[in-house]
Amino acid sequence: MHKFYTASYDASIYLQLPKQNTGLDSILEVGKFFTGNTKEVYRSLLQFDSTQISSSVSSNEISTDFRAYLNLKSAYSAELPINYTLYAYPVSQSWNMGIGKKNDYISTAGVSWNYRDGINEWSSSGGTYYTASASQTFNYFSTKDINVDVTSIVGAWTASVIPNNGFIIRNTGSIEFDIN
Repeated sequence: MHKFYTASYDASIYLQLPKQNTGLDSILEVGKFFTGNTKEVYRSLLQFDSTQISSSVSSNEISTDFRAYLNLKSAYSAELPINYTLYAYPVSQSWNMGIGKKNDYISTAGVSWNYRDGINEWSSSGGTYYTASASQTFNYFSTKDINVDVTSIVGAWTASVIPNNGFIIRNTGSIEFDIN
């Protein structure tokens, strides 16, 4: 049996817009882009309600040995490296989606590169997360859609091993911060 859960909250965060909230943007972004010598790095956060999953397990709608996958559809992929890997890390601090949009500059109240909620800073700029991750490797000829097995992370949430503060999706650091 398959059960589908949608994210409760999501937002993208941008290195060059460190206080800008994008909680209401319709597109999530992950990647790196150069404008002249200025590098823009962007990551996305998604929050899921793990109580729904726990309820499904306790009511036997899904088995205790369930598999969980994070599925995201690519809306636009450009200037991709030949080979790259995207990572889904469990976020270690709570965050607030906010109501901003990237190009409207209407709100700094919510998650951004520097802030978890517009007021409180991340422990580390760009989002704070646990080192355990799930990943998917792509090549130029493969699909750009994301289908990552996140069973171990969701299992840690439902077992209360780590708090459910959602996922942060990002490239590997070597891709994000290289000069190409």
